[in-house]
Amino acid sequence: MSRPGVTNLRPAWGPGQSGNPSGRPRAVLRPLLLAELEKEVRVGRVTMTQAEALVANLVGIARSPTRQDAVAAAKLILSYVDGPPQQEVSVTGEVEHGVTISAVRRAIGLAGA
Repeated sequence: MSRPGVTNLRPAWGPGQSGNPSGRPRAVLRPLLLAELEKEVRVGRVTMTQAEALVANLVGIARSPTRQDAVAAAKLILSYVDGPPQQEVSVTGEVEHGVTISAVRRAIGLAGA
């Protein structure tokens, strides 16, 4: 079934040609946000940067009696201070054709020596 006025639904580019030749656009918001965070604001009697005020506010939320908000704020703070916790990965078993992981590790060790 065809629709009137619709004749060709194929892309306008040929084989091997990208539909987005410029690639993904560069971040436009980041430099604007960083400039905004460097601006000074007055909070009560104290002058601080927007970034400092944001951190103070986030720490205040982490101390709040509302447990859900406090936990979410604390997780956000810790994820930026220390990064996410490392997860240990354990690989066991056979790789392929009866080759064990220990044999692969020995081969890698020999190749690196």
